[in-house]
Amino acid sequence: MGQFSIAPRVVPALADEGVWTASGLPAPGSGAKPPMVKTFLRPDPNRPWAIVTLLQVDLRQATLHVVAGIQEPGGPVNMVGSGLIPAVDYHGNRLLAVLNGGFKYADGAYGLMSSGTVYVSPVWGAATVAALRNGKVIMGRWGLDRRLTGANRNLVAWRQNGSLLIDHGRIAALTQDGASWGLSIMNSTYTWRSGIGLTARGTLLYAAGNSLSAATLAQALRDAGAMSAMQLDINPFWVRAFTYTRDPLGQLTATALNPAMQGTGTEYLYGHVRDFFYLTRRP
Repeated sequence: MGQFSIAPRVVPALADEGVWTASGLPAPGSGAKPPMVKTFLRPDPNRPWAIVTLLQVDLRQATLHVVAGIQEPGGPVNMVGSGLIPAVDYHGNRLLAVLNGGFKYADGAYGLMSSGTVYVSPVWGAATVAALRNGKVIMGRWGLDRRLTGANRNLVAWRQNGSLLIDHGRIAALTQDGASWGLSIMNSTYTWRSGIGLTARGTLLYAAGNSLSAATLAQALRDAGAMSAMQLDINPFWVRAFTYTRDPLGQLTATALNPAMQGTGTEYLYGHVRDFFYLTRRP
């Protein structure tokens, strides 16, 4: 996992800005390296109060899963999922993190498959993040990337959402068009936004923060090393991520990646209305 420090865009930098740390995150398993590290960045010199929290996940130690919510995305035939993490995946220290999913069905009809079941059919050309049978994760545009088609039987789960923010290391020109990346509750370009990306080494990145445009979200992900990236959900109600540990009494404890995020982290154990991703330790 490439734990390099990130050069700040706003000077002077805040204390520990751009410095990766495992502090407060799930501890390493049998290996010596942590499965996840985090940092924060200010990607927009014109809005120095806009802070993006970044999570970097070593996919050699973690597996990405997709869950359909009990209401969303639903689709035209209202095919909904469990909205919860299977109990087997949060026993012991197996559960590492939960990350929010994508837009509602009404906001683009973007596709979702979980555990081999297609809940909403894929949209051709849409940005897609997919998990493979071997545990690897890929990202690209559905149908334009030869790996991302219905004929690929190695795909076990995928989620689509809009266009790619970053494609082959380049931030998409479309990120300058605020209207293309979802409407905020205040009809502003700048709001809570989240995104997911992959580095050249196949490391997973998650980014989230307030007062972001699609362009500044993309910039943060690119600065963290993303070669491909896509936006996930937006607005303060739905941008949320939690990491999980066990306290000294063995109780599962959820910690928000950013203290300003809404929710408790327990909603994913009992049935969440929206789709989401979660990460577990590899055996």
